[in-house]
Amino acid sequence: MTKLIGYNFYFQYGGKKIAGVTDDQLQITPKTKESLTKDNAGTEDSEIVGHGVEISVNGLCYKNGENETTALDLDDLMELNLKKGDAAKLTFVYTRSTGKAYTGTCIPNGYTESTNSEDFGGFSQNFKVIGDMTPVS
Repeated sequence: MTKLIGYNFYFQYGGKKIAGVTDDQLQITPKTKESLTKDNAGTEDSEIVGHGVEISVNGLCYKNGENETTALDLDDLMELNLKKGDAAKLTFVYTRSTGKAYTGTCIPNGYTESTNSEDFGGFSQNFKVIGDMTPVS
């Protein structure tokens, strides 16, 4: 068994990682349906009928240099968050250094840039997965 170091987990869109990431979170929450029937003598039953998945990414603000397009920078993130309708649906890959990678469709679900007069600018980006995440084959 091997412990995995955090920098080996990352979100990709369009084959690019987000520049400057310091930490991220993947949260999977089951969606349940409750039922109460006479057949089971009034004992409540729960069934998982789906999952809510959210991915949050935090980091330092980076700007790509001229003709540099290897990573998503703060301008790319801003543009992703200003899209509407079907244009806002992104196909992504969530990868870990070992084990399976997963893919799915998500929408940007909030973007924040934070700055002050002493430190580097920071950002927080949230994505909401729509539909299923499936292993990349």
